[in-house]
Formats: sequence, C-alpha cells, structure tokens
Amino acid sequence: MAPDPPTIDSLIQAARTDSAALGHLLERYRAILHLAAEAQIGPKLRVRCDASDLVQQTMIDAQKDFPSFAGCTEAEFSAWIKRIHRHNLSDALKQHFHAAGRTVLREEPLLSPNSDSACIPLAGLVAGDSTPSRQVAKAEQALRLAEILRSLPEVQRRAICLRHLQGWKLDAIAQELDRPLGSVAGLIDRGLKALRKLMSEGSWL
Repeated sequence: MAPDPPTIDSLIQAARTDSAALGHLLERYRAILHLAAEAQIGPKLRVRCDASDLVQQTMIDAQKDFPSFAGCTEAEFSAWIKRIHRHNLSDALKQHFHAAGRTVLREEPLLSPNSDSACIPLAGLVAGDSTPSRQVAKAEQALRLAEILRSLPEVQRRAICLRHLQGWKLDAIAQELDRPLGSVAGLIDRGLKALRKLMSEGSWL
C-alpha cells in the first residue's frame, strides 16, 4: 500500500526551507484552482481566457510571495493562495469584459474571500462530520477529489461543479453549458456515478 501523502500543514512547514516541498505544496492545489478558474471563466470566454494559464500565473505568484506568508495551517494557506488566484482571475476577466475599476468575479464558493478554506466546499461530496479534526481531513480529501474531478470529461465536471458545489439550478446549468435542459440531469447523474466509481476503486487515495 502506498504511503499517505504528506499533509498540507507539514508541507507548509517544510516549504520554509525546501523549495521542492514548496513545489509539492503548490501542485496539491493545482486541480482545485483550475476548477475555480473554470467556474469563473465559463465556456463562452474559454477561447480568450485559459484556465490553465491563470492557474500557472497563480503558482508563479505564490512561489515568489511565499516568504511573506505568515501562516502555518491548511486553512491559512488555502485562504492566502485563494486571494492570489482571485486577484489574477479578476484582472483577467476585467480585461476581457472591459470593466476596469470594478470586480467581475461571481461569488463562487471556491473563491469566497472570507471562508476558512478553499477546499471545504468540495468536501460536501465526501461523507463525514464537522469536528475540527474531520474538517482538516475533509480539506485534504477535497484536494484529492479535485484531482479526480479533473479526470472526468469536461462537460461532466462542469455540470457537477455547477450543481453540487455552486448550487446552480438545472435550467441555469443548461444555459451555461449550452445544453438542452433534459440532458443536464442525466449528465450530472453519469458524472457522479463515474466519480463514485473512481473513489471506490481507491483512485482518490
């Protein structure tokens, strides 16, 4: 059995003196930041604003600014890197919407500026209680779950995120994805079945 990956808290501590640990720490967030970028950009802007490019810019900025990060917990690091990502997304969307001087970001759970963790919203798809220790475990699981979600076909991933992480109604999802309303429920159901299958196979561990 493969050993458990290091915790976010331990990676933060190691990253203070080890650049490789910092790289590993940032990579743990790549999938969830990509989901957040996709949620903001949407399919209509994707030809002009690439989620992967925005995530990479956040990684570069976080690596450069990490010496100024004063926290030591997953919640603190998640909130910190989320603020960097939100700033980059806002700048990119302002450029494309010609909306200088005001934010154009939608209030998405994955990017809510005041929540304790960038990851807990995803953990709503993982069973468990809400004790402090369980919250830490759920945050770790959420990062892994984000990686599994990224392995699904894009339209399934987007539908699941819109419905179960962002609370959109089916008709709004159909409009966002440019799909007939009747196909959206089936799309979400198939995506969740695929997600649960991957989880049951241990692909998320």
